[in-house]
Amino acid sequence: DQFLESRGGMVNFIRMDIEGYEVEALTGMMQTLQNSPPPCKILLETHPQMYTDERNFAGVLDRLLQLSFVPKGLVSAGEPTPAPFAKRGYKPTQIFRDGAFQRGYYEKVTNQDVVSLTTRMPKVVRYLLLIKED
Repeated sequence: DQFLESRGGMVNFIRMDIEGYEVEALTGMMQTLQNSPPPCKILLETHPQMYTDERNFAGVLDRLLQLSFVPKGLVSAGEPTPAPFAKRGYKPTQIFRDGAFQRGYYEKVTNQDVVSLTTRMPKVVRYLLLIKED
């Protein structure tokens, strides 16, 4: 928040792949995210193997949802339709190749399922897109 405040105090797009430290980064910029107007976007790679009770990504996601961020898309990890997605009735809106993997792109995933899927092990979500709405 201090760094961003010295540069205007608002953001419109954040992209992070910081190997599990998204918990600390997002926690440290909550005031900036609260002050940033829609459609502020956050695109991040998830690292559930790094999340613990002390490094609580579910709590960070809950806070972002309270700040009017909405999950707009999830990209699966490892396969296009991981079993936890299928069990919840989700089907990818698109399947694409990413290097050696085929991945699924999912839309309209409930807030509760976003929190559950992005924090579970084994990892089933590669990327998460959140967009702040009015």
